[in-house]
Amino acid sequence: MFGLFKRIKIKDWEIELLKLVLSEINEKELLEQVNNNLLKGVLTNVSDIPGYVAFTYNPEVLKRYDNLEAHNYRITNIKVFDKKGTAYNYTIYVSTGTINGYAIVPPKKGVSLNLDRTDTNNVKIIKSDNEDFKELSKFLNANEKELINPSEVYKVSLSNKEYYNILNLEDGDFIAVDKEKNIYKITHDPYEILLLNETTLKDVFTKKLFI
Repeated sequence: MFGLFKRIKIKDWEIELLKLVLSEINEKELLEQVNNNLLKGVLTNVSDIPGYVAFTYNPEVLKRYDNLEAHNYRITNIKVFDKKGTAYNYTIYVSTGTINGYAIVPPKKGVSLNLDRTDTNNVKIIKSDNEDFKELSKFLNANEKELINPSEVYKVSLSNKEYYNILNLEDGDFIAVDKEKNIYKITHDPYEILLLNETTLKDVFTKKLFI
């Protein structure tokens, strides 16, 4: 339970690598987000995507870029290299118009990347269908599905139980629901899973009780 989010501080090389790659592939809007200090920290162990690291945001900056109508996509087939010349695949994930996180595959603890060497010649941009939202939808009625923005939904496994993130809050905290439609507020500092009794999905999205 404790130590779930093993690291919350963003590292200099993570910012440097993002800037380098986004400059090379001419993603000016995403680069602007990084330069304007959108990214505040990171969360690890929140996804079943190998090597995935999620970003947390500075809330005031997020308001400038968050676009609920934007498509989810990933920028992939980027090669990065460690100091020994071993190649890794680097993927940047974008959700609701903002940089959501990245993955380096194969994941390797303590790897030291050579930021002077990248290969973006075969970069691909792939739009993503949200399989986690499709899975969650099986447990929701029509009205409940209309309340939720599919681009914000992702599945997390915490304390041997699965939850679906349905609403991002400040500083990486979020509102989640389980398959029984119980609603929780999940925080990372301190780590806590708080059951929100007598709360409905309509309460979450119309009353904005937790923001």
